[in-house]
Amino acid sequence: MVNWKDIHQDFTPELQKEWENKGFSYEQTQEWVKALKDFFEVTDYDFCAWLRDKKSLTPATLVYDELNYFAEKYNNYVRAKNNKEWLESQAEYNTKEKRKQIIEPDISFKGLKGELDLSDFVNLRKLNCWGNELTRLILPVNPTNLEELYLGYNKFTGSLDFLSNMKNLKVLEITDNDFDEVNLDKLPRSLEEVNYNILRKDCKLTKIIPELNKVKYGFCQKCHQPNTSRKWCQPCAEKEWQKEIKNLTGQELVKKFIQQQGKDAWGNYRLQWIPYEWFGVEKDECGNNKVLGEGSFGKVYKANWKEREQHLRHNPYNCIVLKVLHNSQNIALEFLIEMANNILVNDYNTSPYTVKCWGISQDPITKNYIMVMDHIKGGNLREYLKQNSQKLNLEIKLKKLYDIAMGLNFVHEQNLVHKDLHAGNILNDKYGDGDGDGYDRSFVTDFGLSQPADYQKEEGKIYGVLPYIAPEVLQGQPYTQESDIYSFGIIAYELLANSYPCPEMDNMELALKICRGYRPNLEELKIPQLLKDLIKRCWDADPKKRPTVCELYEILGAWKNEIFNKKNTQFYQQHQTTEKEYKHFSKNISYKIHPTAVLTSKPINTKVIARLFQKSEEQALELETKKIEKEINQPLTNELKELVSKFIQAGKQMKKDKKDKEARKEIKKLDKKLREKWGKDVAKEKIQIIINYCERFIKAEQELEGELQVNIETPTNK
Repeated sequence: MVNWKDIHQDFTPELQKEWENKGFSYEQTQEWVKALKDFFEVTDYDFCAWLRDKKSLTPATLVYDELNYFAEKYNNYVRAKNNKEWLESQAEYNTKEKRKQIIEPDISFKGLKGELDLSDFVNLRKLNCWGNELTRLILPVNPTNLEELYLGYNKFTGSLDFLSNMKNLKVLEITDNDFDEVNLDKLPRSLEEVNYNILRKDCKLTKIIPELNKVKYGFCQKCHQPNTSRKWCQPCAEKEWQKEIKNLTGQELVKKFIQQQGKDAWGNYRLQWIPYEWFGVEKDECGNNKVLGEGSFGKVYKANWKEREQHLRHNPYNCIVLKVLHNSQNIALEFLIEMANNILVNDYNTSPYTVKCWGISQDPITKNYIMVMDHIKGGNLREYLKQNSQKLNLEIKLKKLYDIAMGLNFVHEQNLVHKDLHAGNILNDKYGDGDGDGYDRSFVTDFGLSQPADYQKEEGKIYGVLPYIAPEVLQGQPYTQESDIYSFGIIAYELLANSYPCPEMDNMELALKICRGYRPNLEELKIPQLLKDLIKRCWDADPKKRPTVCELYEILGAWKNEIFNKKNTQFYQQHQTTEKEYKHFSKNISYKIHPTAVLTSKPINTKVIARLFQKSEEQALELETKKIEKEINQPLTNELKELVSKFIQAGKQMKKDKKDKEARKEIKKLDKKLREKWGKDVAKEKIQIIINYCERFIKAEQELEGELQVNIETPTNK
């Protein structure tokens, strides 16, 4: 008589019976034990039966190294089987006919794992399977009726392409899953909102957040492009506005425009007309309206709401500012559109890092239009630094950079571009008046409002503060979110260095230098190297290499928390090394600015800058070509001149970024092309002279750019 304990000491009569019930004899069980080796458990009768029946494997054909793969497949099979048994145990789902009739099954928080087969639910309109551990859904072949899909807090992975045939899907929710691929072209154009969040540190959804941000408000049902806000497409709205109000002017235009903005969730107009009589404007000693500040295109006055009812309706802090716009009697539609974008971004309930704009009013005497906004007591970043720079350590400044990044994120989340991000458009709480966490908050303001109120768009003309404008914009390219990131990098330097970001020089000279690579000098600043590297990425000449605003606030948020919690990380170690010197620097160096510095937005002719920059580049190349011809005592053909030009450009790019594989590949290709000219147009030794000269020129250019940076002196206390 056989003894099953001879196979494995843990065998009991009950376990023997389980194996026999699955059709395994003593000898067969013994063979499976040998095949599974250390993988074997005495309770593996179901697993072995699955390998035999579902995968047609025997102990002789089973490959030991594939056991982990088969174990995962088996676990999925068991979960799917358990899920099926759960469905069939529910009275409302226990027959195929019942499942066909169900429109809104609620499968949330049921403890389901792995694969769930819902292919019988052919009339699905809303599916909620929140809070399980599902990895895959099998849906009907054409789920065209499905309008709402809630997949949050599961373990779904891979691509969102499976949504492509859901032609009527309106709401998608995918919080804390591990989807890591999305093709926006394959998402249903019926989508009205995409909801997502990340709670787990290792969540792979992080990878596609920048793409998801583009479609968080779904798609416009007219143009099928991403909406710019909830059920709102700005480009389509602008077309409608221009049709309907193109012949209107003045207050009639403004009030009609306000109506067209529609209402918010509380039934109030997004943009409101506020009677001037509601304001109590602060007076100076002579009884005139007291000017709080003045820019290129308007004056700012401090005011209060006269009536408590009006105060409670509009502003919990009571204190406001009136931004009176110069020469705005004939306000332009383009300016109103930018004002509407401000309203779109700065909803107080969702955007605590931007300055609230309450609506529009009009001065009854001058007829100039007024923007009604929250009053932020601490002034703009320059004023704040002048008053408080000696009290600010690196931890506080990191918090401010985080605030600015968060404010900019609210702009970018609406698929908008700020276009005028500089220190004058960063407002701050008064020092010591923070929100209870020990910090004074910073706010982003005036998105897109850098031009006169009566300004009509003109090709080749922009408004801005020159040192903060990205080089590609100065050369005539349109503003992008990447150009905002460049501006953020310059602001970061100004905040950390207690200094205006460029020395005194002619505007055109500065513009051309920026286009050639001129940047503030970070090297002497006693701050962590990781922070320096992040700022340099922000002002990279290639916009594609700049970080996204999401990446910025995530990195900055992590760093400030590492300092606060004293975590032993690379950044915290670098901070400890530089902390003492930076504190000494902050306490002893006041904010530095030269007397002719541009502080407010001015008109800039990008056509002229682009033309002069191109001309200077061509002249520089022509001069170097003549030097080469003199050195080899022979004129270069046009083809060789073109090769030399490309070689120099690729070499300069590789010097800027040693990790740029494309530039390195291009250099090798051009080197080969130049050497192919041996024995044809130019002798072999002369080709080598040309290559050597180009390399020397590239090195000299890099050194010159370094000198340009050093020219922007970092303030010191020496």
